[in-house]
Amino acid sequence: MVHGDDFLVLAPKKVMDTIEAKMRNKYKIEAQHINPEEGVDQQIVMLNRVITWRADLKLVEYEADYRHVEKVITAMGVNDKRALKVPITHDELKGVAQDSEELGENEKKRYRSVTARLNYLAADRADIAFSIKTASQKTQSPNGEDYKLLTRVAQYLTGG
Repeated sequence: MVHGDDFLVLAPKKVMDTIEAKMRNKYKIEAQHINPEEGVDQQIVMLNRVITWRADLKLVEYEADYRHVEKVITAMGVNDKRALKVPITHDELKGVAQDSEELGENEKKRYRSVTARLNYLAADRADIAFSIKTASQKTQSPNGEDYKLLTRVAQYLTGG
């Protein structure tokens, strides 16, 4: 792999070396490499995502930086609650559509901040994508039921 300012190449070493050489001739670049031929697990960070070569499985893993999950859990105050098996249920989805008391300004700010962070995570976590899409639709004027949805997603994230 070659990582050059927000771009990733996955190819045999010879091809990567050729691409990197051509880019160096034209641009000033910094590159990070993972070499599967070394036979050991290796890791780089790109755009706050962790890219790992798993030598035992012969595959590349791509995951969001877990610090974002930790910040969501802390912001929503669910550190001491048990993990949930699903981020949203059908009944809760119906509750999101109902009217509820409007949030105060601090809660609205927290709602928007956490929703933005979860949007970032959702690109790498299909398991929360629908819940976050639902939460994102409410960012202009979130209510108490919407806030409960974010709390539930944070509880879900404590498990993994």
